[in-house]
Amino acid sequence: PIPNPQSPIPNPHIINKYIIEIILMNKNSDKKEYEQKILDEKISTIIQQTKDNPSLNFIALKLSNLQSIKVKSKIVGILDSILSKEIKYNLLLKQIFEGIPEDILSLRPLIWKICLNYLSLKPDEWLNILNTNRTKYENNKKKIMKNLLRKKHKNKDPLINNEYYIDDELYSSIKKDILRTKANMNFVSMLTKNLETNADVMNRILFIYAKLHPDVVYVQGMNDLLAPLYYCFSIDNNPENKNFVEADSYITFEKLMDIIKKIYIRVLDNEPGGVNYRLKEIDGLLKIIDYELFLHLKNNEVKINFYGFRWMTLFFTQDFEMPDILRIWDSIFGNNDIFEFLYLLILATIILKKEEIMKEKMSGIMMIIQNLEDITVYDLINKAVQIRNELSKKYIW
Repeated sequence: PIPNPQSPIPNPHIINKYIIEIILMNKNSDKKEYEQKILDEKISTIIQQTKDNPSLNFIALKLSNLQSIKVKSKIVGILDSILSKEIKYNLLLKQIFEGIPEDILSLRPLIWKICLNYLSLKPDEWLNILNTNRTKYENNKKKIMKNLLRKKHKNKDPLINNEYYIDDELYSSIKKDILRTKANMNFVSMLTKNLETNADVMNRILFIYAKLHPDVVYVQGMNDLLAPLYYCFSIDNNPENKNFVEADSYITFEKLMDIIKKIYIRVLDNEPGGVNYRLKEIDGLLKIIDYELFLHLKNNEVKINFYGFRWMTLFFTQDFEMPDILRIWDSIFGNNDIFEFLYLLILATIILKKEEIMKEKMSGIMMIIQNLEDITVYDLINKAVQIRNELSKKYIW
C-alpha cells in the first residue's frame, strides 16, 4: 500500500518487536505441528501393539480424539511403561504419582488394578486373570446371597434362627454406614442399570467381603474405602468392563484390604502394621520434622490418635470431595508401599494447619483439624513431597 504522508513514522523498535513475535509464533506453530505428528505416529503404533489387549486398545483408540498434546503425551508415556512383556513398574509408579489424566475414563481403573495387584505385571495374562476373578466373585456372590435368603425363609423368627439374625444384623449395619458415606452421598443413592441403587451394590460387596474374611469381618470405615474404588469402576466407559463393575470393585477392594487390613484388626492395634503402631511412627516423624508443632500438640494433650486415626484408616475420604480423593489416591498408589505417602500426607495436613494450631489450646486445635476445607489437594501433595525431601536429607526417609 502507498504510505499516507500524514501517518507518523513507525518506531523501528516496535516493528522489530512485531517481527520477532511473528517469527516466534511461527516457530511455536511449527513445533506444535511437529509434536502432534510424532504423537499421532506413536499412537498409531500403540493401537497396533495393543490390538490383542482389549483394556489397552480401548485407551489407545480414545487417545486419537484428545486435543491436548500435554495430556496425550502423558498417557502415551504411561502406555509405554506398560507395553512390554513385563511392565516397567517403578516408571509407571512415578508417572501415576503425578496424577492420572481423567480425559480417558477407563485409564484410572486399569492403573489402579495394576497398583493393587489385581492385574499382574504381564499384560498377556490380564484376560485370563479378569475372567478367573470375575467368575470366582459371581460364584461366591450367588452362594452367599442365596444362603442369606435361605436362612431368612427357613425360620422367620430371628430369635430362633440365630445364624440368620447375625447375618441380617451385619447386612443392615453395613447399609446404614453406606448411606452415610460422605465422599459420594448423591452417587450412592443413584440407580444402576439393574434397577438397584449403588448403595445396594456396595452393601452386597462389603457383606460378601465380611463373610469371606472372618479374620477382618466388617469394620465401620470400610464403606468409605470402597466408595472411591466403586465410583472409579462405575464410570469406566470401556464396554469390556461395563458388566463387571461390582466384581472388579470387590476384587480391587479385597486386594487393598490385603495390604492394609492390619489397621482394621483391633487385636493388632499395637503390633507392627497395626493402627496404633503406625500412628506412633508418624508422631515420631513429626517430632523430627517440626519439633515446635509436636511440642505444642503434646503440651495441649492433642494425641496423634485424635486426628491421625481418621486420616489413616479412611485415606482422607471424609475430608475431600470425590475428584480430590481420586487425585490423592493416585499419589498414594504411586508408591511401592501404600503407607509411605499416606504418612507424609498426614504430616503435611497437620503442618499446613500449624499457624492456626499454634494460637489455640486443645478444644480450638480439635476444631481446626476437623475442618480441611481451606487445604487444596495440590497444596497437600506438594507439602507431602517437601516433607519427604526434608526427611531424605536427614537420612530418615
